[in-house]
Amino acid sequence: MEANFFRYAAKELAARITGMRIEKIFNPASGTFTIDLGSPGYLILHVSPSRGFFFLSPTKPDNKYRPSGQVMWLRKRTRSRRILQLFLDWPVRQMAWLIGNNPPLYMLLDLHKGISLVNELPPDFGKAPGWPTLEEIGTMERIWETYPHITPPVRHALLRMDTQQGQALLARLQQERPWDRYWVLGAKGRSRLGLWDDGSKDATAFETALAAAERYGSVLVAGMVNRDKEQKQLVSKRIRHLNKALKRVERDQSRLQTMITGKEYGRLLQANLYHLDGSARLAHLDLYDATGEPCCLQLDPRRTVLENMARFFAKAKKGERGLPIVQARKLALQEELRRAEVSGHISEQSEHNPAATPGSGIPEKYRRIAVNLYRTSDGFLLIRGRNQKANHQLLSQLAGSHDYWFHAQDGPGAHVILKRDFSSQKVPRTSLEQAAIIAARSSWQKQAPKAQVIFAQVKNVRTMKGAAWGQVRVQQMEKCLLVPMDESLEERLKID
Repeated sequence: MEANFFRYAAKELAARITGMRIEKIFNPASGTFTIDLGSPGYLILHVSPSRGFFFLSPTKPDNKYRPSGQVMWLRKRTRSRRILQLFLDWPVRQMAWLIGNNPPLYMLLDLHKGISLVNELPPDFGKAPGWPTLEEIGTMERIWETYPHITPPVRHALLRMDTQQGQALLARLQQERPWDRYWVLGAKGRSRLGLWDDGSKDATAFETALAAAERYGSVLVAGMVNRDKEQKQLVSKRIRHLNKALKRVERDQSRLQTMITGKEYGRLLQANLYHLDGSARLAHLDLYDATGEPCCLQLDPRRTVLENMARFFAKAKKGERGLPIVQARKLALQEELRRAEVSGHISEQSEHNPAATPGSGIPEKYRRIAVNLYRTSDGFLLIRGRNQKANHQLLSQLAGSHDYWFHAQDGPGAHVILKRDFSSQKVPRTSLEQAAIIAARSSWQKQAPKAQVIFAQVKNVRTMKGAAWGQVRVQQMEKCLLVPMDESLEERLKID
């Protein structure tokens, strides 16, 4: 939701909800909140650094799952509180609801960061913003840092107009009075909100900003709720798989421990060889252990006594080698299971392709190839080749058919693999963009302010017979991403 549109939608909202009580807060999808306000309806708030929005809905989105800890905390402190007044800091898309006095208590709704409770607002909260001149809008670099309400849609619209039209639009934006129409622009799935018709092929006008916001947001939230359901179903399935894998690992652990105890049987035979026939083939032996207690030692009758002794020692040595590996695998599974149960997140680790556990460093299989490893903010592992040979080895040795492959468009660059657990696993947009930036930072586009990066499933990327290492043919591309070049991202995500 663009800042100037937010301004008018929030003012309409203030007129509708001031004096109403907060009944209950829900969490229908990741980053999305539903606030029951009684007769005005439900305020739906979606939090995102770049695509946050809100709208007032007569119906509550489906909400079948347990609320998060944050939502439970907010429920306890806001339930039945009346909204006494609403304050806006619209250039940064924030509104504060005064819900208590003595001392003051504000419920701060931020489209970038979410919902919080504060006892006081910053001194400049709600201060009327300054406005640049039309010339400054065209020449000032990073103008949004000084004037956050000069958003890209506003800036692009002003720069496309002649001077007289631009001055008129800029003057109109500075006025308090509502607009005659509010617009939902663009086709379904790529729509946006606007204060004027920008000539889009699909444009629908509404008399109020809240009506336009409802049309825009209701479709998006329905999709988010459905995707969240799918993700939770995947998490539930993954938890079942983890529990099964954990049982298998525990059986392996028990088997290896039994093998290790065989060392004592070997020593017992060794201590009694002086009075035994080492070449005899027996099913069992009655001996006395180190404490003098009688014991019946079961042997393999197909082997001699000496061969049974050697086998006890060999199996114990094998068990001692395997037990630390199995114990490490058990800890990794237990940690992934704990994270899945607590956060509902499927990590990059999987039963068939375990990643490094915390503190274990870079896995051995990645050290043999010249690659850099990164972990996205959503927990997905990224692998980037450091040379042509490594780029080839990424596809031939490290990548699974369901993983994603990234490469800068129309030029040379490093190959990047994003590891997935299974073919239907959803990858958040943030992780896809981070992988694209990692690929672009080691490509011919590394000096550009923005880069175009393609990605595809590895099964649709083929190495070319007879071609140089790293040259591939892409049979089917998923998408081309346009990403801003974040110079600090590599350092933040890199795994040492």
